[in-house]
Amino acid sequence: MNLYQKLLNINNKKQSLATVSNYWQELATGNNNYQELVTFTNSTLKKDTLGKNLAIIKPIGLLPFRVGSDFDDRVQRASLALRSFNYHLKLTKFDTRPFNAQLGITPTKKDTTAFEADTMITFKRNNKVQSVFIELDNRTEGSATQAQKILNYIEYANQHPNDNFLLAIVSADGSLPTNKLKQYTYPDQHLGVLVDKMLRIRVGESQQTEDGRLVKATPYLIELYERCPNLKIIFAGLSEAPMRIAEFIVNANHNIDYISSAFVLARRISKETQWDVTFDPTIEVKEAIKNTPALVDTTYNQLHYNVSGIYGYFNYSNKQTNLHVRQPVIAGDEYDLDTPYLVTEVTQSFGKHHVLKDRDSIPPMVIFPTRERLTHANVPPAIQKMCNWSPKFIVGQIYYYQPRLGIDNNPYLLRELRNLVIRHSKDIYQYYSKGFLSRKELAQGITYSDKDKKLPFAYADHILQKTRKYNELHKLTNYMNDKAFAEQIMLNEIPLKMLKSLIARTQGRAFSIPVIADLPYSIVGDDSLIVPDHISLSDCLTTPNTRYRRSDAKIDLKYSY
Repeated sequence: MNLYQKLLNINNKKQSLATVSNYWQELATGNNNYQELVTFTNSTLKKDTLGKNLAIIKPIGLLPFRVGSDFDDRVQRASLALRSFNYHLKLTKFDTRPFNAQLGITPTKKDTTAFEADTMITFKRNNKVQSVFIELDNRTEGSATQAQKILNYIEYANQHPNDNFLLAIVSADGSLPTNKLKQYTYPDQHLGVLVDKMLRIRVGESQQTEDGRLVKATPYLIELYERCPNLKIIFAGLSEAPMRIAEFIVNANHNIDYISSAFVLARRISKETQWDVTFDPTIEVKEAIKNTPALVDTTYNQLHYNVSGIYGYFNYSNKQTNLHVRQPVIAGDEYDLDTPYLVTEVTQSFGKHHVLKDRDSIPPMVIFPTRERLTHANVPPAIQKMCNWSPKFIVGQIYYYQPRLGIDNNPYLLRELRNLVIRHSKDIYQYYSKGFLSRKELAQGITYSDKDKKLPFAYADHILQKTRKYNELHKLTNYMNDKAFAEQIMLNEIPLKMLKSLIARTQGRAFSIPVIADLPYSIVGDDSLIVPDHISLSDCLTTPNTRYRRSDAKIDLKYSY
């Protein structure tokens, strides 16, 4: 049985994608993810004899639970992603000099390049030049100016066909206050309008006869862009752009995430609605699945297949009427031009008042990568006008599926917190040995207790060890040094507000803020940027007709037709 057939055989939530391939299973249960419980060797402990009731466990690395065959799909996929995004960054190999310096432009040495990027990052991957161009959008330039900038980059990319480029147009969103934007605002409203203009704008001058008849129309900007495969253009707010730029730098691979999300979503719709749904990958994806390592591991030394565009179809069969329809499934990117362009192309032939018929091809399901925080996909106004939107699950409108991880099933968070605890081992040890985290907090009267909220986990029966109270951990400090103690303590034994206190010490100097910490920007009265303990599928399925409070536009699968 090949991998694709095994994927099709996943029929209940207790069957995880990690069981369908030995390769995946090896990734998910590698040495970095799980170690069996054993007693420390005598060399780790002081000479004193441990009490019989004191439990000591070996450092458990990334996850405080076993990654098994009946674990949550999202946890498994994130675990695999941690192992596949293993591109080793060497900052000394990155050229971050100013644009003119990198191109060798001086007052005496001119260059014909028609643009000057605000920021440029250059490095090599597999002996190919990779360049990131960053253009800051302060909301002061018109669409014609923006279009000309993009045209200049398209021309430059065509002149360097052996290099890869990312053009990031980064818009001010108030996450860093400016004179024009003094507080945070959702970036997708402004960017959706900008993307809409870039999709509809033509470049050059049309040819006309003397009586005004059009002889030859100029091409759309998007058409020129689509012919330039070595250039990727994204439009993102300042708060979200770093994540997408980092994905380009590390050559992020969302292949398995896209594929498994489609199977999971189809299964969930079948379970909760009057429709039976199956996911049918395209022939190209089916062929790619046969070579699992190349599909999963970005370091695999063979050609890789990147899931993009329409990568499969949802086949719907109504349980009551036996009506059959087919829905394209698109691999979405929240910030690019390609996704809204493809959504528009697929949907425009399906009118608002279309009466559903058997064998219809309906508007698409767009599936985005699994994220830790809510991201804001750019939705052009043209897409918002394409359907008669309903909060019920109806077949025939565009859907955006943006899966996210909750606090209770986020391996990325657990890795960050494990590193945090090791880094602050002396402080952790001091609290459990002397009762205070720092003398500053002691003077301020800040205290912690066993009653404080701890890190939640979705599957308590998978925790390797029962959590220990303060008194038991206090006794352990008599037998261990600070490093050994920090390595053995479980993350869900540490008060959540203590972890937040440690994060706050470095938050201003850290690129990535763990999701248990509040962002330094927010919208008053809106909690959509706060990551909840648990996120269900219904929290992630929306329609792209609501710019604001995207989290409020949830689709209730219980009501469908």
